[in-house]
Amino acid sequence: MNNPPSFLTPEEPMPESDERHLRSGPRSSAMVLAGLLCGFCTGGEALRAQTAADATDAGSADRTGLPVAGPPTTDGDSHLGGDLLGLRPWLASRGMSLEALLLGDLSRNFRGGISTGKEAFRHLLEVSFTLATEPLFGFEGGTFFVDFQTQDGRHGTENLVGDFQGFSNIDAPGFTALYELWYEQVFLGGRLRLKLGKIDASNEFAFVEHGGPLINSSAGFSPTIVGLPTYPNPATGAVLFASPVESLYLGGALFDGATQAGQPTGTRGPATLFGEPSDLFLIAEAGVRRTTASGRLRRAGLGITHHTGTFDRLDSGSTGATSEGATSFYLVLDQHLERQSLQPSTGERPGSPTIDGFLQIGVTDDRLSAVDLHTGGGVVWNGYLFGRRADSFGVMGTYVRFGDGARAAGIAVDDYELAWELFYRFEVTPWLHLKPDLQYIVHPGGVGNPDAFVGTLRLELTL
Repeated sequence: MNNPPSFLTPEEPMPESDERHLRSGPRSSAMVLAGLLCGFCTGGEALRAQTAADATDAGSADRTGLPVAGPPTTDGDSHLGGDLLGLRPWLASRGMSLEALLLGDLSRNFRGGISTGKEAFRHLLEVSFTLATEPLFGFEGGTFFVDFQTQDGRHGTENLVGDFQGFSNIDAPGFTALYELWYEQVFLGGRLRLKLGKIDASNEFAFVEHGGPLINSSAGFSPTIVGLPTYPNPATGAVLFASPVESLYLGGALFDGATQAGQPTGTRGPATLFGEPSDLFLIAEAGVRRTTASGRLRRAGLGITHHTGTFDRLDSGSTGATSEGATSFYLVLDQHLERQSLQPSTGERPGSPTIDGFLQIGVTDDRLSAVDLHTGGGVVWNGYLFGRRADSFGVMGTYVRFGDGARAAGIAVDDYELAWELFYRFEVTPWLHLKPDLQYIVHPGGVGNPDAFVGTLRLELTL
């Protein structure tokens, strides 16, 4: 999970926990982004044949709420509770699955930031249920999903570092919520996918799949995106993905934008979508998604977002000027980096080490946002050290630029924030993983605080 904290309206007082989410707007670099997309589509390892279902699934693969692509797992070895006295295989035989995950972060700030030598612990429990409609009802292509989450603990950004990007992606004001509740239907042999309900938008748009192991929030999506309905405030909406030709996907969505108006949607249902405030969040993404012969991902996506709310302008001084609507653009790239000689018989190397990389770019209007540019990228090595194929380690750098508007409004005194992250994730058992993580953050928060060096130990327990 790589979702950052929530978004608040610029017209309301902003809790410290949401300081990073000042509003955004447009700055077009579409020609540059389109050139990167074209360059991505050539070269590299051989690609397997791509189906329409692969492309329309691009918005949710390897994410929370993944539609059932096959029989649900019956593997009790990967769960602390085993097969739940036979319940797990019984559910799987009927197209259902029950999953639970506990994450815990213990962080210590070794230097700089706002509180040196202090610790923070927080935890997140997630329980989800998935039902494929065909086994029980004979209705092909349907999936029902419900997800419950509860989070508590000391906020690391608020209490230790004061960074803008959020060094832990489970930091949030404590909450307990029915986090997601949606129904999805696939049509036309997988060429069309429709999802309706309460949805985490970053499970569908703007993510980098290879950034999943990183814990800095900016590995989840660009912090220049205005009001994306994501952790801890997903929202009611509708998502549509289509694959008109092989490997190409087109996606769009409409969401309740009430969080931006001071009414967080994470603990609410659809009331604010159909009533006041009437703000909406709109997003569209087009991209190319391919899979190598060894099963590794290549993906490039170009997106645009628009929030329909009214935004205070940072460059307005005491005049109180506002702007109607805020627009952002983003680019995401996922790339399998290693060229391997494949087994002639299968075209694959099962269990072989892999190297995966990712890149993010986001741009927006500095009159409406504290940051107007984001760039990030990283590399993850899987199964490379000590013969431990289930382990991984990686590195990432993520940069945000504080705009002229932020400095004019007194929000920032530094030009930028830059975070470097290094992690190693090792398997203790198939259901328990530990992840030591180190981050060095230059100009945390952009407010003149000293550079911070923070360490986190993450526990991942599959129940």
